[in-house]
Amino acid sequence: MFSIFRSKNSNAAPVAEAVSPPDSGGWLAKLKSGLSKTRAVLNTDVSELFSRHGSVDDALFDELEVLLINADVGVHAATKLVSNLRTEAKKIKFRTQRHCRQHLKAC
Repeated sequence: MFSIFRSKNSNAAPVAEAVSPPDSGGWLAKLKSGLSKTRAVLNTDVSELFSRHGSVDDALFDELEVLLINADVGVHAATKLVSNLRTEAKKIKFRTQRHCRQHLKAC
């Protein structure tokens, strides 16, 4: 098509382009496997956190924030979730960790 992209030696063998191997399962499979860590942490570690704490206090919120960050929720999202949860805990005056957990699920 354009002569500037052709090699000057027309007798040279064409260069084979690098072909990437086909994806095993595609992007959806990669997404699911990437979210498995987040799912595992949210299903087990957060549940254990709420079962360990009988009352709603700053230690609970601090540990929850660390767990969410470790679950790859993201620093900004984890901070915002915990901040909103702290505000609601003061406003509604959560009595037990069960109330706090229910509110977290609603977020």
